[in-house]
Amino acid sequence: MVIRVLAAVLLTGFGGLLFELLALRWAALDLGQGSQAQGWVLAAFLLGLGVGGRRASFPRSPRGGLLPRAGLLYLGVGVLLPLLPLLASLLRPGDPLLAPLFFLGVGIPAVFMGEAFPLCVAGLQERFPWAVFALNGSNLLGSCLGLGLGALALLPLLGFETSLWFAVGSYGLAFVLLLGLRDRGREEARVWEAEPGALPLERPTGGRSLLFLAGASVLLLEIWLPRRLAFSFGSFLPTQAGSLLGILLGLSLGSFLFGIRAWGSRLGARTLGLASFLGVLASMGLIEVLAGELARLPLESLSGALFRASLFPGLLLLPASVPMGALIPAWIAEREGPEGGDMALPGRAFYTFSMGAALVGLGSPLLFALPVEAWGLGSPLRFLPLLAAGLLILGLAPLRMAVPLFLATLLGVGALLPRTPLLLEARNFDAEGSGRQVLAEKTDRITTASVVLDRVRGERFLYTDEFSAAGGVESKYMEALGLLPVWLSDQGEGQGDFACLGLGTGRTAAALLEANRDGRTWIVEISKAVADQLPFFLDACGIREAFSLGGDLRTRILDGRFFLELAPRESLRGLTLEPLLPQAPGSVYLYSVGFYRAGRRALEPGGVLVQWVPTHALPRKGFLALLRSFRRGFERPRLLLVQESSLLLGRKGGLKGAIPERGELGERAAFLSGLFRPLDLALAELPFPDGGAGEVVEEERPFLERMGFEPAAQRLGWLARNLEALGQKQAPAGDGRDLRDLAQRERLAARVLLARRFEDPGLDAAGLAARMLEKLRERFPSSTLLLREERRARFLQERDRAWKALLSLHAEAALEAADRALRLGPCDPVLLGTRAAALLALRGEEGARSALEDLRRFYPQFAGLRAIQRRSGLGLGPLLQALARLPRTRGEGEPDPSLPIPGFVKALNAGEPRAWIAFRRRPLDHLWTLVQDLRAGKSLRPESLERLASFLDPASLALLEPWMARASQNLLSLARVLPPDLAPSAWMRARLVEVPGGFEVYLRLLERRKSPWALHALLDLFSSSRLGRKELIRCSLAWQRLQLVPPPPSPSASQEARVRWVKARRKELLPIWNYGFPHQSRFLEWK
Repeated sequence: MVIRVLAAVLLTGFGGLLFELLALRWAALDLGQGSQAQGWVLAAFLLGLGVGGRRASFPRSPRGGLLPRAGLLYLGVGVLLPLLPLLASLLRPGDPLLAPLFFLGVGIPAVFMGEAFPLCVAGLQERFPWAVFALNGSNLLGSCLGLGLGALALLPLLGFETSLWFAVGSYGLAFVLLLGLRDRGREEARVWEAEPGALPLERPTGGRSLLFLAGASVLLLEIWLPRRLAFSFGSFLPTQAGSLLGILLGLSLGSFLFGIRAWGSRLGARTLGLASFLGVLASMGLIEVLAGELARLPLESLSGALFRASLFPGLLLLPASVPMGALIPAWIAEREGPEGGDMALPGRAFYTFSMGAALVGLGSPLLFALPVEAWGLGSPLRFLPLLAAGLLILGLAPLRMAVPLFLATLLGVGALLPRTPLLLEARNFDAEGSGRQVLAEKTDRITTASVVLDRVRGERFLYTDEFSAAGGVESKYMEALGLLPVWLSDQGEGQGDFACLGLGTGRTAAALLEANRDGRTWIVEISKAVADQLPFFLDACGIREAFSLGGDLRTRILDGRFFLELAPRESLRGLTLEPLLPQAPGSVYLYSVGFYRAGRRALEPGGVLVQWVPTHALPRKGFLALLRSFRRGFERPRLLLVQESSLLLGRKGGLKGAIPERGELGERAAFLSGLFRPLDLALAELPFPDGGAGEVVEEERPFLERMGFEPAAQRLGWLARNLEALGQKQAPAGDGRDLRDLAQRERLAARVLLARRFEDPGLDAAGLAARMLEKLRERFPSSTLLLREERRARFLQERDRAWKALLSLHAEAALEAADRALRLGPCDPVLLGTRAAALLALRGEEGARSALEDLRRFYPQFAGLRAIQRRSGLGLGPLLQALARLPRTRGEGEPDPSLPIPGFVKALNAGEPRAWIAFRRRPLDHLWTLVQDLRAGKSLRPESLERLASFLDPASLALLEPWMARASQNLLSLARVLPPDLAPSAWMRARLVEVPGGFEVYLRLLERRKSPWALHALLDLFSSSRLGRKELIRCSLAWQRLQLVPPPPSPSASQEARVRWVKARRKELLPIWNYGFPHQSRFLEWK
């Protein structure tokens, strides 16, 4: 009998926690993500348990025995559980009836649960004196199993519906186990309060207020611990489930130890309350001290993440959770009569405890709204455990001393807490070794948003909890995300709004605002803390102007999926978003089929949804599941590969045909993203794979939450394998496809090679990719996208060459490779250090003094960077010694390098080091600033123009046409310094032929750089009537030096003869450069 009752209670604990998890997930889907929906569910669950426990203490004459009655109640729970999802499915998400439905749908079954458990205790008490302790421990153990198995196996793998039937089945089995049991003396059994004479003679040491406040403290710890340990273990599923699992295990252990009298003589409730108070402070101190060490633990598998995220929170919280677990049994034991326990006591105890926890659950959204920073108590995540300890003091102290002791605890212990940012302890943050500094930190009910200044890269990042959520020089796809919905939406009759789900650093929203200047734009952000950090990025990201355009901008602090569910049907013209990784709690629903259906419902005909998906952060199975899910929501979807990011494009009605020109619409975003013209968009597109038969992401089965926990060596290969999956469905070459499809195929192959750089260090992947992109650019020389990708590959190749040459003691080769790399991409500490080390080896400290000073000026913290320290024993050791001997100069500390420099062009002309440092760190962003200044009427000295000319591209040439048209000298200056890999635009070629001095520019480029486009232009001039005899003679000499055969006609020959000769040379020797879609292309073979 005892075993059957213990098993039944264990099953009900399993089913109860499994149902609670399901209710939390359903509430997040139907009521929106965040603490409000969670608070409603937790409050309803705990209130139901408390009311049920209280009902069990009312006088009644049970018929058939206590245990069978408990079995019937558990059967009722099993019948009621499926009603919540059934009724919720009949209502539209966002319906005002959903909130009371969830409260009742969770609370009523919980009432049955709360009433049945004390009946089990009462029915077993006479046979088993330790019943209250054993059953409490068994129930908590079942809860642990339900939480662990449900969160990490049943829900993501089997789905919500199947998991619900597991919960229903557990209650059905509990009913079967309890059916037919006969508890002793069932006719005389009573469930009411005992007579006063049956109570102990001593006054109980703990009142009901202590239980009430202890319940509130426990729920505060349950809210606090997952958020606090997210910095150590990551804000992923194992942290949330593991932290709750650790708390439940501690409570279960405390109840069990009290039951077997492991405490020696039984302690009173007040003593255990004091132990809980001290334990909370001890656990808080342990976590504050050990948080940084915990962040260094490896988490390279799902099982390892779950084990560590469950074990360590449980161990750290043992000082608090164990005495709290013994508190209810102690309170009951103090009130036992001489003949045994009062049958009403368990119900009263659970009711009181649950009421305190329910109060915190209802008020959970307000916990993070308290101005604790203004009170001088630091972060809310350090204040919550302090509040839990203070509540215990309120329950322990006499009334007249309770409030003073409570305030003394908050202020006294709070003064000892550290005020350092929580991000400094994070797993993914290395402040000392990366040159990063936390500028601001704010916590709300969703996340902790931190603004980080990277002094090495000269930019700012946004962190949510421990994760770098937005920012980065390489993240130019963010501008494309804001631009594409406006470019692709139906501009004819559309009158709807545009929406950006997720604010981040504001770059995507700014691009959308610039492109949609005349329409209404919604910015929807789930976290107010993130929205409050936007001012830190307005100047650093150059987006202040976009947010001050004066358009119709609307903002909402709301879950993005909930926003779509509430939006009127066909009310949006465009929608763009970049969610967090799908492994993050709640983010998986932004990749689901249901989300895309909600987006499609909100879009008007011709409306467009654009979404970023993590090509690099999921294994191939998960990545293909995302693509299949998107295809379920939109017909004829498209996919763009921008940098290493996949952008999915879906249009209501399907995307078809070429993307039209939009003029100056979103000019800044188009320039920064590289998608400057429709040609770039066409080349960035890849065939959308069907993904074959396989899984899709459904709200009812979020299996992607289990992915992402793999060894680092495997994660490095995800990007290459996912890119290969994008090209699998492409037809082989030579099947009659047009040139654009062939170009897309070659570009994808080059990107796959770049992704394999780390998997096979012996392969010159960057060099091979650069050669492939170079050949591809012969066909499309006016593509900004291809030129930037080729330069990026060359930059990586030359940087690797420089470092390998330095390791091989070939200092001269290292110096040459480093100089070539610096002309192709942004500088970084390793590259500049390699160049300075090569100069030091060739010329000594005096000869390398200028390079050493530049290095100190660029990176004052150079010697302390982790990337440099790892190389100190390889090739940078002498360099670090030379830097240590270099005398420091006054004013070496630089200002905030992420902020724009006032008068940027003037500073460049004056040769100010800070201007050139800023440009070399973030060349593309500052090139845009320079182009805008020149177009506004400012001038740039020729020597300054030459220093930055290697970063020019077709997009910047097109934007500089007004500046070149303003004065012919501007055109000539720019043409003289064009890099060899950049051909002038058709507008430049036409103007150079007309302006005086154009012939000299062409001839110089042909003789010094062997420029094919200069040869092409000179042949045009040679066959025209624009050149005089002197110029014709110089052209003939140039043709002879190039050994063109047959030799050109003499300068005195007729124009017809020169035309015939030029036509013959074009046909036989020269590549066809028509700057569009040529039919063939090959380089000129120089003799």
